[in-house]
Amino acid sequence: MKKMVTILMIINIMLVIGLCGCSSNEKKAEGTTEIQYADDDFIKALRKGLEARWSIEEPEEYDYGSEEHKKYYTSIVDAEIEAIESFSNKKFKDSKLQEKALKYINMIKQQKEALDYLGVDSEKYEKLWGEAYDERTKLIVEFYQNYGLIVSDKYEDTIKQMTTNAQIVEKNEETEKQVQDIMANIKFEKNKEKSDGYSSYYAAIVENTTDVTFEYFGIDINLFDKEDVILESTQDSVENWKPGTKARFEFFTSEKFNKYAVEQAEWSISEE
Repeated sequence: MKKMVTILMIINIMLVIGLCGCSSNEKKAEGTTEIQYADDDFIKALRKGLEARWSIEEPEEYDYGSEEHKKYYTSIVDAEIEAIESFSNKKFKDSKLQEKALKYINMIKQQKEALDYLGVDSEKYEKLWGEAYDERTKLIVEFYQNYGLIVSDKYEDTIKQMTTNAQIVEKNEETEKQVQDIMANIKFEKNKEKSDGYSSYYAAIVENTTDVTFEYFGIDINLFDKEDVILESTQDSVENWKPGTKARFEFFTSEKFNKYAVEQAEWSISEE
């Protein structure tokens, strides 16, 4: 009898241990939550937003800055915002994709902001809208080429147009970097032979170290006193400036300045 009781007790203990183990495993399973990454969902939502945007027909005619103009552009921007805005707060497995997604969403929001200036401040509107468009085209092409974005066949031409624009933007950005290198190397020196008792002549010989021909290349020069106050502003420019060739920039001044600064360059590229 005692043996029987002992056996029953052992069985009961084993059952309790087993139940505890099962309960523990169940709790562990219940407590385990797999991270849901947004990478694939974003690309799908991006396609949805783009095609929704592109499917909205533009009015055949409208006046720049009119209510009809603003209504149409608002509708195409809202179509994208609705599709992808929620991904601002979602987690991505690919951190680079997440960075690009957030940047893209911000560009859509910038276009929304630009519409506040439509018909009010055309310069501000064009700047905000144009910058956002250029960044959007670059990102769309990258999503298309590297992250599996697909579009319906009827929008393939739209992708091609964006690819062309993205290439132009990237080329201009590269040229702008090269221009800044040129600017950093502009050093003006006084030429005593061309100076007189009234004004002084300064010149800088500069090489076009880019790979493009500048149809126009102009610079602004500010002259400062000892207190960094601008005494005088002047400009100079050259035309048809080919790669590897040198140009002379010059200015005359009667001011006794402490230092000068080449503040900015305006340029356009020859199409030849």
